[in-house]
Amino acid sequence: PAARQFLALEDELPAGLEAVDMSLATSSAMAPFYSAAGVEASAARDQAARRESGSNLSGAPPSWSWYSSPTWDHSEIRDDRVMLFSSWLREGTWTLNYLARATTAGRFVLPQAHAEEMYDASVNGRSAGGWFVVREKPAKAGGR
Repeated sequence: PAARQFLALEDELPAGLEAVDMSLATSSAMAPFYSAAGVEASAARDQAARRESGSNLSGAPPSWSWYSSPTWDHSEIRDDRVMLFSSWLREGTWTLNYLARATTAGRFVLPQAHAEEMYDASVNGRSAGGWFVVREKPAKAGGR
């Protein structure tokens, strides 16, 4: 319900998944997985954040990746987690979307994402945890 300063968000990935760094040229093959509605929503969110922050980027083309959103000052993608940092996050409900690639089939623990103010750890929260299942790709008929 209130704006937050110096927020750190850490989302640990289940085994069997790896985050896709969309800022790399090799990730362009993943673009079809983004819907037009998702791209439009991200562009609108970025534009609103630019207006709110008074950024001079208002004339820049809208982005569809959280890497260039003014909401997040820094991001890190590691083998087992995605981490985002914001020096100022306005009040409201925020949803983080990113692309992860399945690497191994199986049933895995889905760790809880964790967010907290870095200089006031009493302000924190966790997402729900659970289980995550990666299934084998079905074999095509005819052995191909």
